[in-house]
Amino acid sequence: MKPFHWVGIAIPMFLIFVVSWIPQINGPHLWFGFPSLFVWFCLISGPGVSLTLWWVESRRDDADDDADLEEVQG
Repeated sequence: MKPFHWVGIAIPMFLIFVVSWIPQINGPHLWFGFPSLFVWFCLISGPGVSLTLWWVESRRDDADDDADLEEVQG
């Protein structure tokens, strides 16, 4: 894995970790009628992590390597 992939993965993971200390998110607030922490994790962090993982997987060097697949299929 290339070094910049680690940076891309670290950003959403860092935000998930830090969110518990941000008073605007971890407080008695409602966003769209739901607790702000719930909205942060479900609507912001979830798609952010999913898109980051998709981005890393789409740029893998061995993604087009079908040699392993041919060995398994025999």
